[in-house]
Amino acid sequence: MYKHINIMKTLVRSLCILSLFLISCDEDLTLNPDGFKEFTADIEGSWKIEKAEQNNIDITNHLDFGDFLLDLNYDSRVPSSFSFTGQNVPFITSASGSWTFDDLTYPTEIQFTDGGVSATAKFADPVLSNGKKIAIEFTLGCLSNVYKYTLMKQ
Repeated sequence: MYKHINIMKTLVRSLCILSLFLISCDEDLTLNPDGFKEFTADIEGSWKIEKAEQNNIDITNHLDFGDFLLDLNYDSRVPSSFSFTGQNVPFITSASGSWTFDDLTYPTEIQFTDGGVSATAKFADPVLSNGKKIAIEFTLGCLSNVYKYTLMKQ
């Protein structure tokens, strides 16, 4: 009787080991070569100020932001030129020019250049391609005076 139990134990152990061996033999994964391609963040379009803050105080109703419109353009999926209207609004630059990201795929900053003068604004939130809102933070010379604009895509 003990001999029969030992044979059963050996058979069960052998089947378990064989099962583990067969389960662990997976085929090599075939990866799509385009599956891991990352793209430039896309915020192309026209943007209006939805909310404006100065030092965490809402100033949206204290200035006329209605005329402000920021146009961001791309050339071959790469940031290229910008223009804006609404010269009476405090903004990081005073003329049209070129712009770029600090990182084309996962940007944390946007850099505006007009006539050789560059100015950088930080994104307050992660940038989503084809998103409807972006928020930028910048200063205009005085580091203790921080503006935050929440922009809505038109």
